[in-house]
Amino acid sequence: MRSVRLFDGRELPAVGLGTWGYGEDPARRAQEVRALQAGLDAGLSVIDTAELYAGGGAERVVAEAIAGRRDDAFVVTKVWPRVTDAAGVRRAVLGSLVRLGTDYVDAVLIHWPSRGLPPEVWVDPLLRLKREGRIRYVGVSNYSERWLRPVLHVLPPGEHLAFNQLPYNPDDRRIEVVTHEFGCTQAIVTMAYSPFGHRGPSALRNRPCIEQVAQARGVSVAQVMLNWLTRDHRVIAIPKASRIEHIQDNAGALNFSLTPEEEEAIAAALPVVRRPFHPALPPYPALFRLAYRFETRRHSS
Repeated sequence: MRSVRLFDGRELPAVGLGTWGYGEDPARRAQEVRALQAGLDAGLSVIDTAELYAGGGAERVVAEAIAGRRDDAFVVTKVWPRVTDAAGVRRAVLGSLVRLGTDYVDAVLIHWPSRGLPPEVWVDPLLRLKREGRIRYVGVSNYSERWLRPVLHVLPPGEHLAFNQLPYNPDDRRIEVVTHEFGCTQAIVTMAYSPFGHRGPSALRNRPCIEQVAQARGVSVAQVMLNWLTRDHRVIAIPKASRIEHIQDNAGALNFSLTPEEEEAIAAALPVVRRPFHPALPPYPALFRLAYRFETRRHSS
């Protein structure tokens, strides 16, 4: 099984389970729970969620899916930067633990860089929670190299960032310019969200090249894309899928490796990377508070 090694030697499968959109519709809850459980059965132990998703609803779906099998899952959640002090960071994590129905979470990421929540504020409370056994690993999400450097400067000796979650798919390769390689120099694993693009694999440009490889190998287009994205063994792809057959298909990407020639052919057919990754949202605290208030109200009942 294709895997990724963290800075401390722990290995995780190179494909995980995304939960963006989970918890929004009560009618889909049972199906979402079964899908996550099917993913765990297939060896996809990394479950990615966040307090923002469905106003905490996605975390509650995860709680139901991992009940009775907590050790099978590597649960990642995120703190939305609506908070601006250490106490707020701690409250956010403890709230996620309650919704997840667990006394620890495997990794906590700061969801987005914000001027209102600089590393001087959030690093210490997360490391305290780590020392208490509430967190196993600390990371970030949507951090470009420019935002990563101050975090690394604040981290005390012996502490590491384990993950940086970034958009990465055959149509969006911006992280290849600087961010991914810089993270690799710091032993930071990239977690690729939206690996099929925001509109799904059928909407990707230059799909014929990927289809040719899939047909020649007798595998799915999705499997080829996931295999290509995780080709350097420093990327975990976290596609969102709520149907069991899709999750099982994604798991199949762990069972083979593309040849160097296939990898190069796909890369050559994809859009040229012209600019580095930068976070799309302005880093203003009021914006994050407004987004969180909207999301929680939309899904409160």
